[in-house]
Amino acid sequence: MSTAVPAWRRALPLALVAAFSLVVRAALVSIPLERDEGSYAYVAQHWLAGELPYRDAFDQKPPGTFLVYAALFALGGTSIEAIHWLAHVSLLGTLGFVYLIGRRLFSPAVGWMASLATVVLVMDRSVQGQAANTEVFAILPLSAAVYFALRAAESARVRDALLVGVSGGLALCFKQVALPVVACAAAWGPMSWWRSRRRHALVLLGASIAGVALILAPTALYFAWRGGWSAFYDGVVGYNVAYSSRVSLRSYGEKLWRRLQDLGPSQWPLWIASAGALASRRGALPCAWWWMAAFVGVSVGGYFRPHYFILLMPPTALLAAHGFAVLGRLVARRRPGAVAALLMGAAVSWPLVAHRTYYLAPSPDAACRQMYGFNPFPESVTLARLLRDHSTPDDRIFIFGSEPQILFYAGRRSASRYVFLYPLFTGGSDAPARQREVTEELRHPPRFVVIVHVAASFVAAPRALGDFEHDMMTMVHASYRQFAAVSVRRDGSYRIVDLTADAAGSEAAHAELAKNMTTLEVWERIAGR
Repeated sequence: MSTAVPAWRRALPLALVAAFSLVVRAALVSIPLERDEGSYAYVAQHWLAGELPYRDAFDQKPPGTFLVYAALFALGGTSIEAIHWLAHVSLLGTLGFVYLIGRRLFSPAVGWMASLATVVLVMDRSVQGQAANTEVFAILPLSAAVYFALRAAESARVRDALLVGVSGGLALCFKQVALPVVACAAAWGPMSWWRSRRRHALVLLGASIAGVALILAPTALYFAWRGGWSAFYDGVVGYNVAYSSRVSLRSYGEKLWRRLQDLGPSQWPLWIASAGALASRRGALPCAWWWMAAFVGVSVGGYFRPHYFILLMPPTALLAAHGFAVLGRLVARRRPGAVAALLMGAAVSWPLVAHRTYYLAPSPDAACRQMYGFNPFPESVTLARLLRDHSTPDDRIFIFGSEPQILFYAGRRSASRYVFLYPLFTGGSDAPARQREVTEELRHPPRFVVIVHVAASFVAAPRALGDFEHDMMTMVHASYRQFAAVSVRRDGSYRIVDLTADAAGSEAAHAELAKNMTTLEVWERIAGR
C-alpha cells in the first residue's frame, strides 16, 4: 500500500502561507513611499527617460533596485501600491526558496513553518518591512544562493555551483553588504568536497566565482559604455567605503543594543526558538553560518538601520522553525508536528498583536506616522501634486533636504544630480567638493525650491551645513517668493497652506503655520531674477 503524500497536500501549507502574506501586505500596501523608495523610484523614472543612474542622479546603492523599479514602470505600474506589490513578488520568491531549504535540511513541515515566520519577520514594523527597499529584493537571490550551495555540497555538480555564483551576483546588484553571505555560499560546496575531491572542489569554487562575474562584469561594462564609470564607481564603491568608516568602533555596541531594543518586543519568541535550534546540530549548521554571514553584512559601517536586519530574517526563520520542531518532538510523543505548528502559530501571531495599531491603522497616512513620526512622507504626495499642477515638464525643482519621493510623485527633474543631500553634510572629506558641485548646478536657478524643516532629512555632522545653507537661503530670499507650506498638526494630519501674495486669508495662513509644525516650504522663482 502506497504511503506517498499527494503533491497537492505538500503544496497546500505553502500556498496558505503565500495567501497569508498577501493579506498582511494588503494592509500595508498604500503606505506612502519613504525617502529611500523615493530615490529608487526617481532614478528608475529618469533612467527610462534616457538619463543614467549615478551620472545624472547620485545614489550609493547598486543598480539592481533601479532596474526592477524601471521594469515595473515600463509595464505601467507607477503607483505606490504597485511598487509595494513588486516588493511582495520578491518576498514570495524568497518564501519558495526558504521552503526548499527547510525541506532539504529538515523536513517539509519545517520548510513551510520557516516560510510563515519569514513573512512576519520581513514585514514586521520594527524592520520597516512595508517598504520596497534593497534588502527585500536582495533576500531572494541570497536565499537562492544558499539553496544552490546546499545542492552543490551534495551533488558536486558544476551547474549548481555556477547557479550559486549567478544568484550571488544578483544579490550584490541589490546590496553590497550581501558579500559575506555570497562568499559563504560560494565556499560551502567546495569545503564539503575538499578532503575527498580537492581538484573538483576548486572547480566548484571557480564556477561560483564565474557565476558572480557573469552578472557583475556586464553591469560594470554597461556604465563604462554609457560614459558613467567614474560616477558609478563613486556611488557604489568609493562613497560607501568612506561612509562605512565614519562610525567609531566603540559605538557599535551601543547602536546595536538600541536597535535590538526596537526589534526584541515583537520578535523575541522567534529569537528564543532560533537559539534553541542550535542545541540540535542536525541541519542547523548551514543556517547558523548563513545567519552569521548576514550579521556581518548588517554590521558593516555600524549604522544598524532597521531595514538592514531584513537580511537576517530568512535564516532566523529557518532556525526558529527547526527549534519548534525539536521542541514538538520533546514534549509530545503523539503528533509532535501539530504541537510544533501550534507553537509557530503563536510565535508569528505575537508580532501582529504587538503592532496591532500599526496593522489596523485607520489610514495609510496614520500607519506612516506610526512608523516614521513627522518625517514628511504623507504630505509629499499632496505637495508633489501641487508642484506638478503649477509647473511644466521642463521645469526643475531643487529640494533642500533629502525627500526625492516628491520629485518622483511630481514627475519633475531635480535641479541637481543629488536628489538627496546626505552626501553633502555627513562630514566626509569629499563633502565640500560635493557642495561646490551643487552650488555650480544651481547657477541655473530652478523653478521651485522646496525647503525641508525636518532634521532627519539632513543628518548633518556638526557645522556641516555651514556656508552652503547660508548661500542657499541667500539665493532663495533674493530671487524667490513664498509659494506654499505644509502645516502639520499634532495628530499627524496636515494641510497645504497657500502663501502667494494674492492668496485670500494670508494672515490666517501664517497664524496656522506659527501654531503647528512646518515640515515643507515651497518657494517659486520670481520671473526675471
